[in-house]
Amino acid sequence: MVTRHINQIIGLGILAGIRTSFAPALLSQHFHQHPSAALGDSRLNLLQSEKAAVITKLFAAFEIVGDKNPLAPNRTGMPQVLFRIASGAFAGFVLAKAKRQHTGLGLLVGAASAVAGTFGAFYLRQYINGLPGVKDVYVGAAEDLVGIAAGGLISSGMRK
Repeated sequence: MVTRHINQIIGLGILAGIRTSFAPALLSQHFHQHPSAALGDSRLNLLQSEKAAVITKLFAAFEIVGDKNPLAPNRTGMPQVLFRIASGAFAGFVLAKAKRQHTGLGLLVGAASAVAGTFGAFYLRQYINGLPGVKDVYVGAAEDLVGIAAGGLISSGMRK
């Protein structure tokens, strides 16, 4: 597999660990704007539709809002962590298929990266929240902005 694609899959997996719906939303938007013939020949072609791009972005927006709720479940609990792993695995599989690379490797790298992103972001957020005068809602908002910016970088790299 081309190193560039592995790095993109790692990025998507970490993104899925930060926010479950960000990686599928990014992929759907990207492939809606830049369709892949490799996806067009499969059931994953649905991901390239305008409807899928809109729906996945709505899920991402709902997740951003829901994360600010103090009653939101911990990302490292079950089943939240499993959804993040599934999101990373799905993103890795889709990108590998779109780039005509080994889908099994894409799935595994995406899943493992989602685990790293889930726990890395969780412990970083815990640390920052422990600093004096820091409010969790602002840390969550910063986490969203980092995820969105990282998604933009990943998407721009996927065009190559």
